[in-house]
Amino acid sequence: MSVRKLPLLEYLVQHNNHNAFTGVGVIACQHLLSTTVDLFLSMKKLGLDLSSTYVLGKAYSSHPQVARKLQKVGANVSSLSFSFDSSKSFDQQYGRYVAQHVQQSLRALKAKGVKRIILLDDGGILIRYCKQRTGSLTIIGAVEQTSSGYTSLKNIKTRFPIINVARSPVKL
Repeated sequence: MSVRKLPLLEYLVQHNNHNAFTGVGVIACQHLLSTTVDLFLSMKKLGLDLSSTYVLGKAYSSHPQVARKLQKVGANVSSLSFSFDSSKSFDQQYGRYVAQHVQQSLRALKAKGVKRIILLDDGGILIRYCKQRTGSLTIIGAVEQTSSGYTSLKNIKTRFPIINVARSPVKL
C-alpha cells in the first residue's frame, strides 16, 4: 500500500493542537480504503489513541490489506467488515452490523474510561443509530462523508454537530 500525500490532512496536523483528540474515542462505519489509514494516522498525530478507535467497514468496499494495516497501527477493525450474505438485503445486514458494532464499541470505550467520542460515517446509518444510544458517553461531533448520508440526516435533531464533508468545497 503506497503512502499518498493528502494536503488537507497534512495542513490540519501542522496547524492544530497535537492534543486535540487526547481522551477521545472514535466509532467509524466507512469504506476501508488506503486513505482511511492516512486519516487515522493523522488523527493519531493530533492525540488520538488508536486503541480507542473502532472501525466497521462496508463489505463491498473493505480491503483486507487496509484492515490489516489499521490493526497493525492499533485500531480495532470489526470482523463484520467482511460479512455479507448475498441472499439477503445488504441494507438490513449492514444495519444489524452497525448496531452490533456500536454496542461492542461503546462497552469497550467505557471500559477504557473514554467519555467523549467522535463518529465517522459513510451513509448516515451510524449517526442515526447513535443519536440516542450512547449512554454516558458524549458525542462531541459526527462527520458524514457521503451526500446520500447527509441527505438522510439533514432533518434529524441531534445534541451534537454533524459535519457535512461530502458537499464541502474541499471535497467537491
